[in-house]
Parts: sequence; structure tokens; C-alpha cells
Amino acid sequence: MPSISIIARKMVSVDPALSFVDWLILLWLYSNPSDSGKRMLISLQKALRRIPDFQKPDGEATLNEAQFEQLILSSLKKLKERGFVKIFSAEQKYVRIELTVEGTKFLGNNLSVSDKNFLKEYGMLR
Repeated sequence: MPSISIIARKMVSVDPALSFVDWLILLWLYSNPSDSGKRMLISLQKALRRIPDFQKPDGEATLNEAQFEQLILSSLKKLKERGFVKIFSAEQKYVRIELTVEGTKFLGNNLSVSDKNFLKEYGMLR
């Protein structure tokens, strides 16, 4: 996930309506699909904790679990409104998320060839 933050930081200028966190979530879903195509909130929280932007100099997370959850859920709500993700359940601690065809096309159209190659090498993009 930390490697995805490099691309996310660059992509913020592509669509001003999407935040750094929005791009992180989209890129994470795009480059690391699960076998079922769905991911859970807890795995996204763990991934965000590893990004230097969310860590203190000593490596400790800057946000607590509830704050990470709120940050992610507010981003997912925005991404769902844009049609980029589908949320299958929104129970606390268990949110299943899937990147939609529209979200995949949006990323495919906006990522450069070098970004896609980077994701293939450092993510699990197929």
C-alpha cells in the first residue's frame, strides 16, 4: 500500500473532486483485487495504517481505529455516489467493497502506462 500512495499523490490533480484518500482506496481496490473481487473494511484500515502519511515519525498511526473507519466510510460514500465502488454491507467492522466496471474504466483511462506497470510490479494488478 505505501507504494500506491506515490501514484495517489500524483493522481489528485486528475480529478479535484477526489481526495488523496479517495485515490488510495480506488488504487488499492484496482491493484489488489481479492479472488471474489470484494474487500473488507478491516483490510483497508490495515493498509492505510502502513502509509507514511498516516504515521508519526516513530511509525505509530496518527489516527485511532474509529478515525480510520470514519475516514474510509466517508470516502467510500463519495466513491459510491460517483459510481466507482459498490458497497455490499455497511455493518460496523464489516464492510464489503467492490470496484465497479465504471470505477475500473475511470482508473484505466486515467492511469499512465508507467503507473499501470508500477502497479503490476508492486501490486497484484493482472
